[in-house]
Formats: sequence, structure tokens, C-alpha cells
Amino acid sequence: MLSSEMRTFFKVQILVWAALIIFTRLSWFDPETVPSWTSLILYSTFGFICSSGLAVFFTRLFDRPAATQIALSLIATIGAALLWRGSFNALSYHVLMFADNHYEFWGYFHYGRQSTFQLLCWSGLFWAVHYYRQYYAQLKAPPSAKPKIPVTESTNGNNRVALKDGNTTRLIDINTIESIVSGKDYLCITVGEDVLVHRATMKGFIENLPSNFMRCHRSHTVNIDFVVGIANDHDQTSILMHNGDKHSVSRRYKGSIKSRLSGI
Repeated sequence: MLSSEMRTFFKVQILVWAALIIFTRLSWFDPETVPSWTSLILYSTFGFICSSGLAVFFTRLFDRPAATQIALSLIATIGAALLWRGSFNALSYHVLMFADNHYEFWGYFHYGRQSTFQLLCWSGLFWAVHYYRQYYAQLKAPPSAKPKIPVTESTNGNNRVALKDGNTTRLIDINTIESIVSGKDYLCITVGEDVLVHRATMKGFIENLPSNFMRCHRSHTVNIDFVVGIANDHDQTSILMHNGDKHSVSRRYKGSIKSRLSGI
């Protein structure tokens, strides 16, 4: 079942493509060559299907590094654009133009650059909105989730971590760490009511942690001793912490998380 967010997205998609049909028809500069309503509706329908498919694919890339997102998005967008143009041309040549079969193979991709440019613009807008929403969410995050205390030390061999609190270095029992959330080049470590900042990578930091810590997302690691439940909202799974915090569970970790927390 689609989430409310995806339903809203598809409604906006329908409105955008419908507006494009009307705008193209009414603004065509040459009345002699203006495309028919049937042709415009078919072309936009194929475009709607391809762009919606791309959106579903892009949501599966949210947990990937930015470079991977860009590379896979470009490949998928170009492929979808050629599929869009080829499908529409095939229908036009063999149905709308009364089965005119003299077109060779590459003729099915006439105006392919136009479709590719349109989908590239659409994909760029999709990712721009996605990153803007991430940035806006960080700005609106509650104070407890924002970096407050600089940390410069790393985990030692005695199951404690040295965290700098102002001018004082605090030795914190690792098992009192409730969750770890990574930013661009730092970690936000929740210990009780404090959120401490440690400049390190998630991978390098959690490899020194005991087995009660589980990664649930590329940017989230939780201590299962502080987990109180799992929430499922359509296709989105979240881990509930004892202090009320929620941590998203990506598809990559969903199976292992549910298996580990099956007793909750």
C-alpha cells in the first residue's frame, strides 16, 4: 500500500502532466503542425509512467552515497527516456499513422534527445526537492537532536569512550550510549539527555562497539537495550527508543533488525 507521501506525489504528477498537455496544445506556435489531443495525451501518459517508475526507483537510493545516487539516477533516467520515446514512436508509427512500417530501428528513437532532456530536468528537480527536504528537516530538528558538545577523542580499549564536555573530558560507559546519528563528517551521540558530537565516520566508530549496538540505517545506529518497539507506517519502518526518539530503518537492514528485535 502506498504511503500518504507517495499518494501526494502521484497526485502532483498527474496535475503536472495534465498542465503540460494543455500548455503544449495552447502555446504551439504553428497551427498547421500542432499535435492532436490524442497524441499529446499518449505522449504525456508514457512520460507519467516513466517518471513515476523513476520516482519509485529513486526512493530505493536514499540510503546510498551521493555519488552512487547520481550515477544510477543518470543511467536510469536516460534508459527511461529512450523507453518513453521508443514506445510512443512505435505506437505513433504503427497505430496513429495507419501502420506505416517503413521506419528502421533507430527511427523509433527520433526526438530521443528531447525526451532525455525532459526526464533529466524532472530527475534533477526530484533530487533537488529531496535534498532540500533533508536540509529543512535538519534546520527544524528539536534542540536535543542538534550538535551541542564537541568531541575529539575516540573509543579506547576499556569499553569507555572519551567525550569532551566543554573544558572537561568525560569517560562515558559505552553501554550508556543510546543512539548514534551521523552527519556529514561527525556523529551525534545520545547519552541520557545529552547529545555529544564526535568527529568520525559511522563505520569507523561502531566497529569498536559491543554486539548490543545495531545499525538500522546508513546514518543511524541504536543500542537495543534502549529500544522499546518498532513502528510500521505503510512501507516505512522506525525503531522507537525509550526517550521517544524514532530512528528510520532502511530496507537494507530491515530483515536483520526485525529478526534481532522479534522478542519486543
